[in-house]
Amino acid sequence: MNGANVEPPAADLCLVLRSCLSCVSGAGGSRSRDILCTLQIARDKTKGKVVLLLFASKGGATEYLLEGNLNTVLTRFQAEGKCTLRFKKPSVDLFVSQADPTQLRGFLRSLHFVYTQPADVLARSIAARHSEQEQQLAHKAAEQMRTATFRDGRPLPLSFPNTVRTLDIGGHALLRRLPEAVLRLPALAVLTLSECGLREVPPSLTQALPQLRSIDFSHNDLSDFPVGVCGAHVTALNLSSNRLATVPHAIGSMAALTVLNLQSNQLRSVSGQVGRLQALRRLSLHCNHLPHVPLEIALRRSPLHTFSIYSNPFEEPAVEDQLPPRFPSLAELCAVQAVQQGLTPPDTSDIIQELFDQVHFCTVCRTACAQPRVCYVWREAARLATSFTGNGRFLTQALACSPACYRQLQRQL
Repeated sequence: MNGANVEPPAADLCLVLRSCLSCVSGAGGSRSRDILCTLQIARDKTKGKVVLLLFASKGGATEYLLEGNLNTVLTRFQAEGKCTLRFKKPSVDLFVSQADPTQLRGFLRSLHFVYTQPADVLARSIAARHSEQEQQLAHKAAEQMRTATFRDGRPLPLSFPNTVRTLDIGGHALLRRLPEAVLRLPALAVLTLSECGLREVPPSLTQALPQLRSIDFSHNDLSDFPVGVCGAHVTALNLSSNRLATVPHAIGSMAALTVLNLQSNQLRSVSGQVGRLQALRRLSLHCNHLPHVPLEIALRRSPLHTFSIYSNPFEEPAVEDQLPPRFPSLAELCAVQAVQQGLTPPDTSDIIQELFDQVHFCTVCRTACAQPRVCYVWREAARLATSFTGNGRFLTQALACSPACYRQLQRQL
């Protein structure tokens, strides 16, 4: 048989059947041994007839005419994966066995359809099936393009498909910065860039990616907290194993944040705004250099599910080290006014950034202030979270912007 003259519409019309098969030729003929084979319906181009193709595991293909040539189909043992196909010319019985019952049922149903339908109905059915299969293939291709993974040195393309929703880039130690092509993915929801030597993050990251929900920049070289990740729609943020020293007040804008992982950094201070993230359920601050954490974390209205705070040098400062607040400078007062108006310092000015870092929020009235009064309180971790790791106690710091707030704070504590 010339395989070039056969086209397989049946692959679109029925299930291809893989099974064991034996053959009996003529009445009272001898039965051949079982062989592994594949049965498939096809159309012979030269004859214009629908045929049944038998592909043996060893050898070529055998062709059996279907139209007006199939005498009997015995399906009594169909549930056991068996059936018999009896042909007129040549006079042969094909015994199918060890087939998957579900596949066999579908194959026989399609075989019945092919054998009983007129040629024009069959042609329209094949055309409709082709169209449906093309749609399925297009949908499958789109699904495959929703996830892109480039790890262990796999080369990065110059651009990514707009359909990408999950992008995982890891192990590119010389990358240093976020590829610009990533900012042109409007559907991106999950972004992972780990072990890429990142030193900076574009400040417009979450503005350029409005669908972004999960960010993982762990195991990089970030020394400044990337304000660009502070989007109101982000639900998970992983900045573990970097060189971060502080967590700024800008994190308070992440109202939807549920998971925050800042473990294994060099943190010495955390903004009290973290404690005001009411959606937060998992907080990891272990393996840092925190002498204390803001009291707002311990006074949360909604408890945490997990809280990790171990391996931090909690130690209450000596009384002589707790200096009374001095009157703030004019520059500090200007920074307070800027923070109250929602302004952020420019990235190019380290001096202005230091002034903004000296602005605090009162634990009582939440007013921005400079040079607040400070008091320290030990807290039990069991009261804060359902599950916690490390020591049961941690040191918190409370700030008061005025003597009145300080007295109220003392009464509350």
